[in-house]
Amino acid sequence: MLKKAEKFSQINLFDERSDFRFFNNWNHISDDLFDSLVSFATPLFFNASYLFASESLDEDDLASFIIKVVKRHKSNKVFFIFQNPDRPDRNIKYNKFKRVIVDEIPFKTHERKVEKIGYKTNPHNTGEPSLEVFYYEILSLTQSFPSLSFQT
Repeated sequence: MLKKAEKFSQINLFDERSDFRFFNNWNHISDDLFDSLVSFATPLFFNASYLFASESLDEDDLASFIIKVVKRHKSNKVFFIFQNPDRPDRNIKYNKFKRVIVDEIPFKTHERKVEKIGYKTNPHNTGEPSLEVFYYEILSLTQSFPSLSFQT
C-alpha cells in the first residue's frame, strides 16, 4: 500500500508544492510533525476503508491515536469515515473501536448506510463487476458537531 501511495503521489494531479509523508504506523508520526501539517482551520478526515477487516489491526491502538489527535486539535473539525463489507465478522473491530472512542470523545453519526456496490477486482476482466453489500458511516468527533457542507 505504501509503494502504491508513493507511486500515486508522483502523478501530475498534485501541485508541485505538495508534501507527501508515508508511514507504516500512525504511531511513527510525531506530535511536532502532525502539528506542523495541521493548521487551525484544517478539517481532519480519517478514512478507514476495509481497515477494520485486517487481522493485524489493533483497534485499541488506533482509537488511542484518534483520541490523542482530537484532544490535541480541539479547534479542528474532525471526521472519521468507515467503509467495510456489511458482514458481522468484518465489523467486530470497528464496533470495539467505537466503544473506546465514545468513552473519551462525544461523536455524532452524520450518515450510516448500507448499499450494494459493484467493483472489478481485475482491470482486465470483461465480465460484470462483483457485487458486495457495503456498510459505511461518517462520524464527527468534535464538540460542536459541524455540518458536512463545505465550500469549494
